Amino acid sequence: MINSKIISILLYLTLFIHSCGQRNKIEKPQSLISTEKMELILYDLSVMNGLRSSQGRKEIFEPIMNVTYIYKKYKIDSAQLAASDSYYAKNPLQYHRIHRNVEKRLNATIDSLNKSKENKN
Repeated sequence: MINSKIISILLYLTLFIHSCGQRNKIEKPQSLISTEKMELILYDLSVMNGLRSSQGRKEIFEPIMNVTYIYKKYKIDSAQLAASDSYYAKNPLQYHRIHRNVEKRLNATIDSLNKSKENKN
């Protein structure tokens, strides 16, 4: 009885240690999108989402309002984007840096548009 408990505990401990060791090994996808390119892609996707939700949507934007446009523009495919996003998500410091840079660029764009709007008035 005691031996089976010890064996069970050792088995769980071994599995736990093994699983923790595997989590630290994050393999880079072969077709990893660079952080710079990922920032550009996420920026474009954010702008697309903003345009999609705006009330004053124009038909002129329709050709660029889908992910297919992003794939063509950056010469990537959905699997490459998904694998790269997953890889960066498992590297929180890199992922945060990417999103922080996208946010800075979005804020700069907003500021520029607001200044342009003020100058018209």
